[in-house]
Amino acid sequence: MNNITDFEIVNGVLTEYKGTDPNVIIPEGVTEIGYSAFYGCSSLKNITIPNSVTTIGEYAFAGCSSLENITISNSITTIQYCAFLNCTSLASVEIPNCVTAIGHSAFYGCSSLKSITIPDRVTSIGEWAFYYCSSLISVTIPNSVTSIGRGAFCDCSSLTSIEVDPQNSSYRSIDGNLYSKDGKTLIQYAIGKSEKIFAIPNSVTSIGESAFSHCSSLTSVTIPNGVTSIEDYAFSDCSSLASIIIPNGVVTIGMSAFSYCSSLKSVEIPNSVTTIAPSAFSKCGSLESITIPNGVTSIGEYAFYDCKSLTSITIPESVTKIGQGAFKWCRSLTSITIPDGVTTIGCNAFEGCSSLENIIIPKSVTIIGDSTFDGCSSLESATIPEGVMTIGNDAFYGCSSLASVTIPSSVTTIGYFAFDECSSLENIMIPKGVIEIGYGAFCGCISLKSITIPNSVTSIGEDAFHSCKSLGSVIISNSVTTIGKEAFAGCEFLTNITVDPSNPSYKSIDGNLYSKDGKTLIQYAIGKKDEAFEIPNSVTSIGDNAFSWCKSHGSVIISNSVTTIGKEAFRGCKSLTIYCEAKEPPSGWDTRKYSLWSAECPVVWGYKSKK
Repeated sequence: MNNITDFEIVNGVLTEYKGTDPNVIIPEGVTEIGYSAFYGCSSLKNITIPNSVTTIGEYAFAGCSSLENITISNSITTIQYCAFLNCTSLASVEIPNCVTAIGHSAFYGCSSLKSITIPDRVTSIGEWAFYYCSSLISVTIPNSVTSIGRGAFCDCSSLTSIEVDPQNSSYRSIDGNLYSKDGKTLIQYAIGKSEKIFAIPNSVTSIGESAFSHCSSLTSVTIPNGVTSIEDYAFSDCSSLASIIIPNGVVTIGMSAFSYCSSLKSVEIPNSVTTIAPSAFSKCGSLESITIPNGVTSIGEYAFYDCKSLTSITIPESVTKIGQGAFKWCRSLTSITIPDGVTTIGCNAFEGCSSLENIIIPKSVTIIGDSTFDGCSSLESATIPEGVMTIGNDAFYGCSSLASVTIPSSVTTIGYFAFDECSSLENIMIPKGVIEIGYGAFCGCISLKSITIPNSVTSIGEDAFHSCKSLGSVIISNSVTTIGKEAFAGCEFLTNITVDPSNPSYKSIDGNLYSKDGKTLIQYAIGKKDEAFEIPNSVTSIGDNAFSWCKSHGSVIISNSVTTIGKEAFRGCKSLTIYCEAKEPPSGWDTRKYSLWSAECPVVWGYKSKK
């Protein structure tokens, strides 16, 4: 007998079970098992619910992984949302005759459930009610049911028969599969069947959501000519499906309709289709070719995501939009032609297309989105047309074979890391319309030799030219008012930074970069071969990473005027010797934060210069 103190009961609602007994009898008088009352009680094996209980609340027994048996009282009318979610040991359930509704995901993930009897008073079976009940063999639906939610019996891998009472006014069964009463919608194929070939009846005009989802046996499905709609997830994860012919008349291929069909090699899309929905063919790893017909205006987000065997694709003139990630990680795709009508190429559209060698972007495009060509390591050239105003963040990140690119005068923004790690890029002309060069925009462009910042640019982001190891000179115009930290750090061959004398924010002294007032040394041109460099007396602050990765074997003399040394100012300067006129670090310095103690080179305090 359970201890009454194991139950927390408030106004007849059992809100929490605190005990550890594997066998539980709920006390008489309880009218409701509340939200998550037994959630995650992994030791619970058997439970008896008294007749006083009228409601089993949402998530009431969710995650009770050891629950094997349950006796439900005759007074309960509704089994609510996720009530028995992931009760993986539950082998059978007797649903009483008074129940009228089985809620959304009520028995979702009950992988040991072998049989279920739905009583005659049930009118509604919620969405995903028996999803992934992988041991469920058969289901009988009574004549009272008028509503079955989407995916109610999806991924029931042992299900071989769905029978419907002939008197049911809304549904019917044909050969153990579930259809609408008029036979026009195939709602659920019993995916536990062993047959490899299936012909959908000619009466069907719509293949319902998740109708064949997770069916591992079918290699071929014949779709009749009358079908006009293939709904979301209709064939998703049909791992043995090798080919499919979509008949002329289909207008919509739904979201993820064929996603994860790993054996699918070819698909014929008819001219009637106008939209390829998001993720429609994503993760079809064996898909080698596909023809998108004229009439399609939009290729949805991630439509062909990770189709790693896809070598070529033709996009028709009718397409105006290529969605985010549409061809992401199509690793075998060598070429693609984007038609003139396309105005939008979504973020990540060609990310990871590592075999793509060239691309022509049409004049109709105004924005190249974030990560559009990120990781296209074989891309040798790219022509960006006039009209493009923004090159997004990471747009050409990691395009290590990109030797040339033309940025048109219409561009005003070069985004964060836009050309980061474009290691073959030797020359770049930044047009006069550019206002902002983003954070890390040309970081790691190790072949870039020179750069001129035009008069339009007002901001150079942090790390903008970081580690451009071949960069010998930089010319900064008078318009630049902001230069981010480490903008030119790690440029090992940089010998000269020239600033327009009329620039209001910065100045150049002997080819090094300073604030306009000369008080901050922002960047020493670390490619210089100076035997000794004395920091001017005007300087009070040495900026972050100002000398970092300087390979010179000379010395740097820091005068008494310097009161602040930025973080990692001398990082990686193994060959330098640093002489400080001060006898010791100024009061208040935390030497753990300043690179004089982590410079990996000698530091001499109290040095007297010959000035």
